[in-house]
Amino acid sequence: MNRRQATRNILLVGAGASLLPYCTAERWPSFENLALENKAYKTLQALINQILPDEDEQITNMESRFEFVLKQVNDLYSTENIEQFKNGLKQLNETTRENHNQDFHKIAAEEQLATLVSLVDQEGSAAYTIQTTKGLCVEHFTRSEYFMKELMDFEFVPGRYVGCMEV
Repeated sequence: MNRRQATRNILLVGAGASLLPYCTAERWPSFENLALENKAYKTLQALINQILPDEDEQITNMESRFEFVLKQVNDLYSTENIEQFKNGLKQLNETTRENHNQDFHKIAAEEQLATLVSLVDQEGSAAYTIQTTKGLCVEHFTRSEYFMKELMDFEFVPGRYVGCMEV
């Protein structure tokens, strides 16, 4: 092997190694009962952000709202309901493709909201998915420390301790 080929091979390997971080695929959580495609994960994430945006840094839970919805649907729902949930995500994408020629997660927020409003009143899988996701998002929010302490004025039992009180 001559020097030119060796130098060329070293440069090609170096260039390939520098481009590898840009070629990584997105990793989504995998669940036993709820097996979704990448497009369905992105659609669900856009749906969750449209229902209850995750902008406030004070509202923290042990898991994100996205993970909470996925775990609840996977663990607590029957196989028929899981299939209806997955079909609702597909129907949501199909409706958006018919109206806007793009998937749900790629359109603007105003168009996402208009699509959700038009689908939630109809009967079908998409309405079931939207309502289920909305209920789970609200449940996730009401379980947060911020909601319990700031809005509900919740205190842990036994409450406060007042050491010096006049009798």
